Amino acid sequence: MIWSDFLDFKPKYLYDRVIGAPTFKDNIDCAHVMKMYECTKPGGKVVSIMSPRWMTGDSELQVKFRKWLQDKSYTITMLPDNSYMEDGKTVPTILINLEK
Repeated sequence: MIWSDFLDFKPKYLYDRVIGAPTFKDNIDCAHVMKMYECTKPGGKVVSIMSPRWMTGDSELQVKFRKWLQDKSYTITMLPDNSYMEDGKTVPTILINLEK
């Protein structure tokens, strides 16, 4: 079944790997990565591109995401300039790898 909003997705089972490229608009990438993690089985991995804005921003979702990450095993790689475009503009982009 195809869902119109991933955040409303109710998985029937958990996945070994979840890979994503969510929009960065309104920091929704943070919510998507948390949802991807929720859909991953223990020992699984989540890989997603994200905006790095959550690292220093003070929006409610950015703060929530930083707190959520505190007990997670993850790495972050800064991607080269022009790796991602949104609304016709290049934006700074990271790759986050989480192990569950």
